[in-house]
Amino acid sequence: MAIPSDATAKAMSGEAGRMAGAWRFADARSTGVRWTSRTGDVRFSDHGGDMIMLALSLALTALQSQSAPLLQPSAKWAIDYADDQCFLSRKYGDAAAGVTLGFGLMPGVGAAEMFLIEPSQTDKGGRSVSGTIEVGGAKARTTLSGVSVTLKEGGRITRFHVAKTLLDQMGASDEMTITVEDRGYRLHLNSMPAAYAAADACKTDLMKSWGLDPKRVTDVQVPPEPIGSPASWVSPNDYPKEARTNGETGRVKVRLDVDADGKVTRCQVVTSSRSQSLDAATCERAGTRARFRPARDAAGKAVPAIRIMTFMWLMSD
Repeated sequence: MAIPSDATAKAMSGEAGRMAGAWRFADARSTGVRWTSRTGDVRFSDHGGDMIMLALSLALTALQSQSAPLLQPSAKWAIDYADDQCFLSRKYGDAAAGVTLGFGLMPGVGAAEMFLIEPSQTDKGGRSVSGTIEVGGAKARTTLSGVSVTLKEGGRITRFHVAKTLLDQMGASDEMTITVEDRGYRLHLNSMPAAYAAADACKTDLMKSWGLDPKRVTDVQVPPEPIGSPASWVSPNDYPKEARTNGETGRVKVRLDVDADGKVTRCQVVTSSRSQSLDAATCERAGTRARFRPARDAAGKAVPAIRIMTFMWLMSD
Protein backbone atom coordinates (compact mmCIF):
# COMPACT_ATOMS: atom_id res chain seq x y z
CA MET A 1 0.00 0.00 0.00
CA ALA A 2 1.24 3.48 -0.84
CA ILE A 3 1.29 6.28 1.69
CA PRO A 4 -0.84 9.34 0.83
CA SER A 5 0.76 12.72 0.44
CA ASP A 6 1.04 14.90 3.53
CA ALA A 7 -1.47 17.30 2.00
CA THR A 8 -4.09 14.59 1.51
CA ALA A 9 -3.62 13.07 4.95
CA LYS A 10 -3.67 16.48 6.62
CA ALA A 11 -6.81 17.47 4.75
CA MET A 12 -8.61 14.30 5.78
CA SER A 13 -7.60 14.55 9.43
CA GLY A 14 -7.90 18.26 10.01
CA GLU A 15 -9.74 20.56 7.65
CA ALA A 16 -13.08 18.77 7.77
CA GLY A 17 -13.30 19.51 11.48
CA ARG A 18 -13.68 23.27 11.09
CA MET A 19 -17.28 24.28 11.83
CA ALA A 20 -18.82 27.42 13.24
CA GLY A 21 -20.63 27.29 16.58
CA ALA A 22 -20.43 27.92 20.28
CA TRP A 23 -19.63 24.44 21.60
CA ARG A 24 -20.04 21.07 19.99
CA PHE A 25 -20.10 17.45 21.14
CA ALA A 26 -19.80 14.69 18.56
CA ASP A 27 -19.75 10.96 19.21
CA ALA A 28 -17.41 9.16 16.84
CA ARG A 29 -20.23 6.73 16.11
CA SER A 30 -23.15 9.15 16.24
CA THR A 31 -25.29 10.08 13.27
CA GLY A 32 -25.29 13.78 13.97
CA VAL A 33 -24.12 16.66 16.09
CA ARG A 34 -25.78 18.35 19.02
CA TRP A 35 -25.14 22.08 19.21
CA THR A 36 -25.16 23.92 22.51
CA SER A 37 -24.72 27.65 23.05
CA ARG A 38 -22.58 29.19 25.76
CA THR A 39 -25.76 29.73 27.79
CA GLY A 40 -26.71 26.06 27.55
CA ASP A 41 -29.55 26.36 25.03
CA VAL A 42 -29.84 23.57 22.48
CA ARG A 43 -30.33 24.94 19.00
CA PHE A 44 -32.74 23.27 16.63
CA SER A 45 -34.06 24.37 13.25
CA ASP A 46 -37.20 23.48 11.33
CA HIS A 47 -37.02 24.03 7.59
CA GLY A 48 -39.82 21.83 6.28
CA GLY A 49 -40.23 23.58 2.93
CA ASP A 50 -36.50 23.78 2.40
CA MET A 51 -36.19 20.05 3.13
CA ILE A 52 -38.75 19.20 0.42
CA MET A 53 -36.86 21.27 -2.15
CA LEU A 54 -33.59 19.72 -0.97
CA ALA A 55 -34.98 16.19 -1.37
CA LEU A 56 -36.13 16.98 -4.91
CA SER A 57 -32.75 18.51 -5.74
CA LEU A 58 -30.87 15.49 -4.38
CA ALA A 59 -33.10 13.10 -6.32
CA LEU A 60 -32.49 15.01 -9.57
CA THR A 61 -28.75 15.10 -8.94
CA ALA A 62 -28.72 11.36 -8.20
CA LEU A 63 -30.51 10.62 -11.49
CA GLN A 64 -27.98 12.74 -13.38
CA SER A 65 -25.11 10.99 -11.58
CA GLN A 66 -26.33 7.55 -12.66
CA SER A 67 -25.62 8.50 -16.29
CA ALA A 68 -22.24 10.06 -15.47
CA PRO A 69 -19.10 8.27 -16.70
CA LEU A 70 -17.58 5.73 -14.33
CA LEU A 71 -14.41 7.27 -12.88
CA GLN A 72 -11.49 4.86 -12.73
CA PRO A 73 -8.83 4.95 -9.99
CA SER A 74 -5.72 6.92 -10.89
CA ALA A 75 -3.74 5.53 -7.93
CA LYS A 76 -3.68 2.56 -5.57
CA TRP A 77 -5.45 2.61 -2.22
CA ALA A 78 -3.25 4.42 0.28
CA ILE A 79 -3.15 3.75 4.02
CA ASP A 80 -1.99 6.37 6.50
CA TYR A 81 -1.18 5.46 10.10
CA ALA A 82 -2.29 8.42 12.23
CA ASP A 83 -1.97 8.63 16.02
CA ASP A 84 -5.69 8.15 16.63
CA GLN A 85 -7.10 6.44 13.56
CA CYS A 86 -6.34 4.91 10.18
CA PHE A 87 -6.99 6.69 6.89
CA LEU A 88 -7.74 5.01 3.57
CA SER A 89 -7.69 7.17 0.45
CA ARG A 90 -7.69 6.79 -3.30
CA LYS A 91 -7.60 9.24 -6.18
CA TYR A 92 -9.99 9.00 -9.13
CA GLY A 93 -9.91 10.62 -12.57
CA ASP A 94 -7.29 13.00 -13.92
CA ALA A 95 -5.23 15.33 -11.79
CA ALA A 96 -7.09 18.49 -12.82
CA ALA A 97 -10.70 17.37 -12.42
CA GLY A 98 -10.43 14.20 -10.35
CA VAL A 99 -11.61 13.52 -6.81
CA THR A 100 -10.19 11.71 -3.79
CA LEU A 101 -12.29 9.26 -1.76
CA GLY A 102 -11.20 8.58 1.80
CA PHE A 103 -12.24 6.90 5.03
CA GLY A 104 -11.25 7.57 8.63
CA LEU A 105 -11.49 4.34 10.67
CA MET A 106 -10.95 3.84 14.40
CA PRO A 107 -10.54 0.71 16.54
CA GLY A 108 -13.70 -0.34 18.32
CA VAL A 109 -15.90 1.74 16.02
CA GLY A 110 -17.82 -0.04 13.27
CA ALA A 111 -18.84 3.14 11.47
CA ALA A 112 -16.45 5.53 9.75
CA GLU A 113 -16.09 9.05 8.50
CA MET A 114 -16.05 9.23 4.71
CA PHE A 115 -14.23 12.05 2.97
CA LEU A 116 -14.56 13.38 -0.56
CA ILE A 117 -12.00 15.88 -1.83
CA GLU A 118 -13.13 17.75 -4.93
CA PRO A 119 -11.43 20.24 -7.26
CA SER A 120 -11.67 23.94 -6.49
CA GLN A 121 -15.19 25.32 -6.19
CA THR A 122 -16.15 28.94 -6.67
CA ASP A 123 -17.58 29.31 -3.16
CA LYS A 124 -15.42 29.57 -0.06
CA GLY A 125 -15.72 28.75 3.63
CA GLY A 126 -17.51 25.95 5.46
CA ARG A 127 -21.12 24.88 5.61
CA SER A 128 -23.44 21.95 6.32
CA VAL A 129 -24.33 19.93 3.23
CA SER A 130 -26.51 17.00 2.19
CA GLY A 131 -25.66 14.19 -0.17
CA THR A 132 -26.59 10.69 -1.25
CA ILE A 133 -24.82 7.37 -1.76
CA GLU A 134 -25.84 4.49 -4.01
CA VAL A 135 -23.77 1.31 -3.89
CA GLY A 136 -23.52 -1.21 -6.72
CA GLY A 137 -26.16 0.44 -8.87
CA ALA A 138 -28.84 -0.28 -6.26
CA LYS A 139 -32.07 1.65 -6.52
CA ALA A 140 -32.05 2.46 -2.81
CA ARG A 141 -30.23 5.67 -1.92
CA THR A 142 -28.84 6.61 1.46
CA THR A 143 -29.20 10.30 2.30
CA LEU A 144 -26.42 11.76 4.43
CA SER A 145 -25.76 15.03 6.21
CA GLY A 146 -22.22 16.30 6.37
CA VAL A 147 -19.81 19.20 6.63
CA SER A 148 -17.94 20.79 3.74
CA VAL A 149 -15.01 23.22 3.94
CA THR A 150 -12.51 24.69 1.52
CA LEU A 151 -8.86 23.68 1.71
CA LYS A 152 -5.92 26.03 1.91
CA GLU A 153 -4.25 24.01 -0.83
CA GLY A 154 -7.30 24.47 -3.06
CA GLY A 155 -10.40 22.36 -3.50
CA ARG A 156 -13.11 21.36 -1.07
CA ILE A 157 -13.37 18.48 1.39
CA THR A 158 -16.70 17.06 2.55
CA ARG A 159 -17.10 14.68 5.47
CA PHE A 160 -19.99 12.27 6.04
CA HIS A 161 -20.66 9.79 8.84
CA VAL A 162 -21.12 6.34 7.27
CA ALA A 163 -22.69 3.37 9.06
CA LYS A 164 -21.03 -0.05 9.14
CA THR A 165 -23.76 -1.58 6.98
CA LEU A 166 -22.96 0.90 4.21
CA LEU A 167 -19.23 0.21 4.54
CA ASP A 168 -19.91 -3.51 4.19
CA GLN A 169 -21.95 -2.87 1.05
CA MET A 170 -19.09 -0.88 -0.45
CA GLY A 171 -16.69 -3.71 0.30
CA ALA A 172 -18.86 -6.14 -1.66
CA SER A 173 -19.58 -3.85 -4.63
CA ASP A 174 -17.78 -2.75 -7.78
CA GLU A 175 -19.02 0.81 -7.88
CA MET A 176 -20.73 3.56 -5.94
CA THR A 177 -22.35 6.87 -6.78
CA ILE A 178 -21.92 9.77 -4.40
CA THR A 179 -23.57 13.16 -4.69
CA VAL A 180 -22.76 16.33 -2.79
CA GLU A 181 -25.31 19.09 -3.35
CA ASP A 182 -25.57 19.40 -7.16
CA ARG A 183 -22.40 17.43 -7.94
CA GLY A 184 -22.28 13.68 -8.51
CA TYR A 185 -19.56 11.08 -9.11
CA ARG A 186 -19.58 7.40 -10.10
CA LEU A 187 -16.52 5.63 -8.71
CA HIS A 188 -15.09 2.19 -9.53
CA LEU A 189 -14.61 0.39 -6.20
CA ASN A 190 -12.16 -2.36 -7.07
CA SER A 191 -9.81 -3.78 -4.41
CA MET A 192 -11.99 -2.69 -1.49
CA PRO A 193 -11.55 -5.99 0.44
CA ALA A 194 -7.76 -5.60 0.28
CA ALA A 195 -8.05 -1.97 1.38
CA TYR A 196 -10.23 -2.94 4.35
CA ALA A 197 -7.72 -5.65 5.28
CA ALA A 198 -4.92 -3.08 5.30
CA ALA A 199 -7.05 -0.81 7.49
CA ASP A 200 -7.70 -3.69 9.90
CA ALA A 201 -3.95 -4.26 10.20
CA CYS A 202 -3.49 -0.57 10.90
CA LYS A 203 -6.19 -0.63 13.60
CA THR A 204 -4.57 -3.68 15.19
CA ASP A 205 -1.22 -1.89 15.38
CA LEU A 206 -2.94 1.17 16.79
CA MET A 207 -4.62 -0.84 19.55
CA LYS A 208 -1.30 -2.41 20.48
CA SER A 209 0.25 1.05 20.73
CA TRP A 210 -2.54 1.95 23.18
CA GLY A 211 -1.71 -1.09 25.29
CA LEU A 212 -4.93 -2.92 24.34
CA ASP A 213 -5.52 -6.53 23.38
CA PRO A 214 -6.81 -6.34 19.76
CA LYS A 215 -8.65 -9.65 20.14
CA ARG A 216 -10.63 -8.31 23.07
CA VAL A 217 -11.75 -5.32 21.05
CA THR A 218 -12.54 -7.14 17.81
CA ASP A 219 -14.50 -9.86 19.64
CA VAL A 220 -17.04 -7.30 20.83
CA GLN A 221 -20.22 -7.77 18.80
CA VAL A 222 -22.25 -4.98 20.42
CA PRO A 223 -20.26 -1.91 21.48
CA PRO A 224 -21.00 -0.03 24.71
CA GLU A 225 -23.90 2.36 24.17
CA PRO A 226 -24.39 5.61 26.12
CA ILE A 227 -27.26 5.77 28.59
CA GLY A 228 -28.99 9.07 27.96
CA SER A 229 -27.57 11.86 25.85
CA PRO A 230 -23.76 12.17 25.85
CA ALA A 231 -24.28 15.90 25.31
CA SER A 232 -25.21 16.12 29.00
CA TRP A 233 -21.78 14.93 30.09
CA VAL A 234 -20.11 18.25 29.30
CA SER A 235 -21.90 21.59 29.32
CA PRO A 236 -20.77 25.11 28.39
CA ASN A 237 -20.54 25.83 32.12
CA ASP A 238 -17.70 23.29 32.25
CA TYR A 239 -15.49 25.40 29.98
CA PRO A 240 -12.26 25.76 31.97
CA LYS A 241 -11.69 29.29 33.21
CA GLU A 242 -8.06 29.20 32.15
CA ALA A 243 -8.94 28.12 28.62
CA ARG A 244 -11.69 30.73 28.36
CA THR A 245 -9.39 33.48 29.58
CA ASN A 246 -6.72 32.48 27.07
CA GLY A 247 -9.23 32.08 24.26
CA GLU A 248 -8.32 28.41 23.85
CA THR A 249 -10.49 26.18 21.68
CA GLY A 250 -9.89 22.70 20.38
CA ARG A 251 -10.97 19.20 19.50
CA VAL A 252 -10.32 16.43 22.03
CA LYS A 253 -10.62 12.78 21.09
CA VAL A 254 -10.65 10.40 24.06
CA ARG A 255 -10.71 6.66 24.57
CA LEU A 256 -13.00 5.49 27.35
CA ASP A 257 -12.39 2.06 28.87
CA VAL A 258 -15.80 0.68 29.85
CA ASP A 259 -16.06 -2.33 32.16
CA ALA A 260 -18.63 -5.14 32.06
CA ASP A 261 -20.94 -3.08 34.30
CA GLY A 262 -20.93 -0.12 31.91
CA LYS A 263 -18.76 2.08 34.12
CA VAL A 264 -15.83 4.09 32.80
CA THR A 265 -12.63 2.85 34.40
CA ARG A 266 -10.20 4.99 32.45
CA CYS A 267 -10.16 7.98 30.13
CA GLN A 268 -7.16 8.59 27.92
CA VAL A 269 -6.66 11.46 25.50
CA VAL A 270 -6.02 10.07 22.03
CA THR A 271 -5.87 13.36 20.17
CA SER A 272 -5.02 16.45 22.20
CA SER A 273 -6.57 19.87 21.74
CA ARG A 274 -3.12 21.28 22.60
CA SER A 275 -4.76 22.83 25.63
CA GLN A 276 -3.96 21.05 28.87
CA SER A 277 -7.03 22.43 30.63
CA LEU A 278 -9.42 21.39 27.83
CA ASP A 279 -7.93 17.89 27.69
CA ALA A 280 -8.18 17.53 31.46
CA ALA A 281 -11.74 18.88 31.60
CA THR A 282 -12.87 16.47 28.90
CA CYS A 283 -11.59 13.38 30.68
CA GLU A 284 -12.72 14.61 34.09
CA ARG A 285 -16.30 15.22 32.96
CA ALA A 286 -16.64 12.21 30.64
CA GLY A 287 -14.90 9.90 33.08
CA THR A 288 -17.23 10.74 35.96
CA ARG A 289 -20.53 11.43 34.17
CA ALA A 290 -20.55 8.91 31.34
CA ARG A 291 -22.74 5.83 31.76
CA PHE A 292 -23.03 2.99 29.26
CA ARG A 293 -24.93 -0.15 28.53
CA PRO A 294 -22.12 -2.72 28.56
CA ALA A 295 -20.65 -4.21 25.42
CA ARG A 296 -21.64 -7.76 24.49
CA ASP A 297 -19.68 -10.59 22.92
CA ALA A 298 -21.02 -13.11 20.40
CA ALA A 299 -22.62 -15.12 23.23
CA GLY A 300 -24.41 -12.06 24.59
CA LYS A 301 -22.17 -11.83 27.66
CA ALA A 302 -21.31 -8.40 29.03
CA VAL A 303 -17.61 -7.71 28.45
CA PRO A 304 -15.17 -4.81 28.87
CA ALA A 305 -14.67 -2.67 25.77
CA ILE A 306 -13.51 0.73 24.59
CA ARG A 307 -15.40 3.68 23.20
CA ILE A 308 -13.83 6.46 21.14
CA MET A 309 -15.53 9.84 21.54
CA THR A 310 -14.78 13.35 20.33
CA PHE A 311 -15.49 16.67 22.03
CA MET A 312 -15.16 20.06 20.35
CA TRP A 313 -14.66 23.10 22.57
CA LEU A 314 -15.51 26.36 20.79
CA MET A 315 -16.23 29.85 22.07
CA SER A 316 -18.83 32.11 20.50
CA ASP A 317 -17.93 35.59 19.39
